[in-house]
Amino acid sequence: MRVSTSRSRSESRVSLRRDSVRSSRDDVLQEIRDTVPDGPGSYAYSNLGAATAGQAAAAATGMAYPDLMRTRLFEPLGMSDTAIQTTALVACGEATMGRPVQPWAMDGYAPAGAVISTTQDMSALALAVLHGTAPGLNAMTPTASTDSDNTRIGIFWQTTHWANGQTITWHNGGSGGYTAYLGFDLERHRAVVVLSDVAKSVDDIGVSPSPSIPVARYAGRFATTPFLILTISASMNTTGSNVWPAIRAIRRAVVGQC
Repeated sequence: MRVSTSRSRSESRVSLRRDSVRSSRDDVLQEIRDTVPDGPGSYAYSNLGAATAGQAAAAATGMAYPDLMRTRLFEPLGMSDTAIQTTALVACGEATMGRPVQPWAMDGYAPAGAVISTTQDMSALALAVLHGTAPGLNAMTPTASTDSDNTRIGIFWQTTHWANGQTITWHNGGSGGYTAYLGFDLERHRAVVVLSDVAKSVDDIGVSPSPSIPVARYAGRFATTPFLILTISASMNTTGSNVWPAIRAIRRAVVGQC
C-alpha cells in the first residue's frame, strides 16, 4: 500500500499526510477497504499499514489504542511523560521556515505517529531495547527487502548496513511541526535519540556513520521555552564513542496559541 512519503538522503522520512489527522478509526477501516495494493515486488512504507496494525492490536485486547500503549509499554518502562496525542498535549512546533504549526492530534492514524515524548523517556525505551527487556523486540528483526539495496525492514523497523561496517536499526518520522529519529547499533550496544520541534528531517544527525556531529550547522541560541534558552556553540566538542546530553531540561509543555 502506498502513502505519501518524502526522501531524506538515501532513506525515507516517514511523514504523515495532513488529512490523516482528521481520520477516525472507521475512516481507516474504510480506507483499507478502498485501497488497491501495488503489485508484487514493489515497496513503499505504509502509514495506513501502521495505523491498521496498531488499531488491530488494540481491538484484539479490547482496549483503545492509547490505553494499550500506556499499559503495555509506557507504564512498564517508567515513561511517565509519554502519551498518545488524541487531543493536543504539546505546544506548537514550527514549519521548516519557522511558521508556527498546531500539533496534530490523531484518532484512527494514532499508531502511525501520535506519540509524544521526551528525550529522557525515549532514553528509557532505548536502554530497554539494548538490554533486551522491551516488549515486542521481534519487530526489529528484518524480514523483507525495501527499495534500498542496503536496507531491509521488519515490522516497521528498518535495518541499514553502512559501508563503514555499522548496522543500524532505526525509525524516523514527521508530523505537524515535529520530527524524530531513533536508531540502534545493537552490535556496539549504542542508541541515538533525536527529537525536534521543527518539521525538518533530523536523520543526518541520527544516522551519521561518524560519532562527530557537525555542530557548526546548528550553532545559535534557541528559546525552547520562555524561561530557557539553549545555546549551541560551534566550538562544542561532540566527538567520542558515547555522547550524552550535559543538560536535561524536561517539562510538560502547555498548549498555547499558534
